[in-house]
Amino acid sequence: MAKRKTDKPLILVCDDNAEASESWTRRLQEISSVKSKYRVEAKSAGDLATLLDKLKSGLEELRKGQSPAEDPLKDVEVLVIDFDLLDATTQTGREFAYLARLVSSCGLIVALNEHGINTFDLTMSRYEESFADVNVGAEHFLSPGMWKQPWKGFRPWSWPLIPKEVASWNSRLKQVGRSLLDKPILPHFGLTGDVHVHLPVKCRQHIVGPKNKPPEEVTFREFAAHSPFCLRDKDRRASAKLHQRCIERIAAARVAHWLERVVGPGQNVLIDVPHLVERYPSLYNGRSRQPKSLDKLAKFGPVSELPVHYRKIGRHAFKNAQWVSRPMYLWPTISADDSIAEVQDPAQVSSLGAVFCEDVARFAPPDAAREYVADLASPYTRRFAADPSASHFEAFGEEIGRVNYEPAVRFSM
Repeated sequence: MAKRKTDKPLILVCDDNAEASESWTRRLQEISSVKSKYRVEAKSAGDLATLLDKLKSGLEELRKGQSPAEDPLKDVEVLVIDFDLLDATTQTGREFAYLARLVSSCGLIVALNEHGINTFDLTMSRYEESFADVNVGAEHFLSPGMWKQPWKGFRPWSWPLIPKEVASWNSRLKQVGRSLLDKPILPHFGLTGDVHVHLPVKCRQHIVGPKNKPPEEVTFREFAAHSPFCLRDKDRRASAKLHQRCIERIAAARVAHWLERVVGPGQNVLIDVPHLVERYPSLYNGRSRQPKSLDKLAKFGPVSELPVHYRKIGRHAFKNAQWVSRPMYLWPTISADDSIAEVQDPAQVSSLGAVFCEDVARFAPPDAAREYVADLASPYTRRFAADPSASHFEAFGEEIGRVNYEPAVRFSM
């Protein structure tokens, strides 16, 4: 798998079912933004078993303080792993992701189908401790909306844009290696003082360092070596033997995962632009409050390109753009800024007239949405999903109707 200088970055599909992996490879190559930027290859079941054996051997070498003799995934920019690999190995995709991150220098890790090929997670917290960077169903990974914007149809706001996320992963890894490894995590991201007070225990519990060290003093290196969020028990006990590049990879991956999958979904410490404008409509800087105009708030890219009064709230911005998938702000400080109309006089708050639907990353009239309660450590658990029977979503209501929203009981809470 040696990479030539002329080669495009590699997406490697790993599934023990040859028919499925061939289908995914073909369909990925049919997406124009994938075909133009990447080459796509698949592993056979036999090759997959050999690969996993090499990764397991590499882990044993790490535990002995040695560098792995071989890095079988060193040229892989996006590693795609199916959850069920039983025809090739006793390992699941979750085990594969853990081994790949510790032992190899692969890029982004995407896990498929742990909870089905076409589901939407109403808890919004299923994958908090996954060792993959992205968790989706196979049907979703093959959606053009994973790869480019604008999008249409079913496209949850929680998904990243894969090409952007690949670039961010590479940037994070360089930052950790150059200057961050021995710096405290929370101060680096501005999560101190009043902001730190607002971090729920469910978030702070993962920032673990040496015994009795306060979370706000834990460094990237200590987090990678001591937190159960990063390493399993046997590997934590051997963490002093792990070579630095391994620790750097773990720190870069797990800190980003913590921000994106543990802190971010609650929208009570970090808040993104659509949810911010939903709470504070005065920050909207568009000409119309029609849903189609409001949809422009849900984009990946510079906040200066979004219809929001970004200069007014610039001092509250989360500055570390490569560590989150979209522009974010510090909610504890922005919610105390009395230059914002809704903070200055809550009684004068006007309604936006629309709600943000998490499953399609679009705004809709309230009567075109279904309310549900997410399972998050946040006061902002009431969220919305598109109603496939509503005329507002007529263009892709059938597509939404085929998605399994789980657990459905959260619609009735």
